Amino acid sequence: MMGLWTVGRRILCNRSLPSLLANRPRIQLTTIFPLVSKPLSSSAVLHKKSGHKSGASASPSTTSGTANDDSLFDLGRVSASLATTQEKLEAKLATINPSGRVTSEILETIRVPLPSNNNNSRKGNLTPLRELAQVVSRGRNVLIVVGDKEHVKPVTSAIQSSNLSLNPQPASPTNALELQVQIPAATAETRKEARMRAKKALDASSTEVSSARKAERDRLKKLEAVKKARPDDLFRAREELEKLVKAKGEALQKSLDAWERKG
Repeated sequence: MMGLWTVGRRILCNRSLPSLLANRPRIQLTTIFPLVSKPLSSSAVLHKKSGHKSGASASPSTTSGTANDDSLFDLGRVSASLATTQEKLEAKLATINPSGRVTSEILETIRVPLPSNNNNSRKGNLTPLRELAQVVSRGRNVLIVVGDKEHVKPVTSAIQSSNLSLNPQPASPTNALELQVQIPAATAETRKEARMRAKKALDASSTEVSSARKAERDRLKKLEAVKKARPDDLFRAREELEKLVKAKGEALQKSLDAWERKG
């Protein structure tokens, strides 16, 4: 028995280590650490998080709120308003004779309030005299031929209350539609009054220009307050506005100068 044990030990000791290692049972690491065999990747999680951010935040082009440069420098609305102001001034000056003497053109612009009981589309409106009657100049006298008998009284009242110191009279005992107006001669006083009226009209137009300028500056100021425009763009827009207002002010003065030269 001892012999067999001794022989077994010798055989075991004589076997080399490499041969033992080669014949040992192999253990799969995946059976011990199953999670190691799977790839550790967080790309799916990161992608989901990134998608959440992009959905929550808007693109810079939509959130910046910067006003378009074209909208800042588009002064078309202001320009149109100032052009209307100049047209109104020139129309007003056309009703004022520099010498103070009343002309047939001035009479035609007198606005006549028609009675409310008048059965026509103009009732209750102020209608220019030229639309209700013919005005014919005859030297120092002006003949007015009214188109409708019902308009004779309103026309007469409108001329008398026009601050032109005129008093229409019947031109013919047989034709109630004809009125005659005697035009007084021009004097130093009438010339002075005419200039005062023209200057008043210019002042009113200048006030309209100032109001339009203020409204546009207020619009730019609101854009600046909410940071919807760059400071440089706002500066340039204000410069363009001031140029436009200055040019219109000079144009209004030229209209008045042209009126005065007619005298």
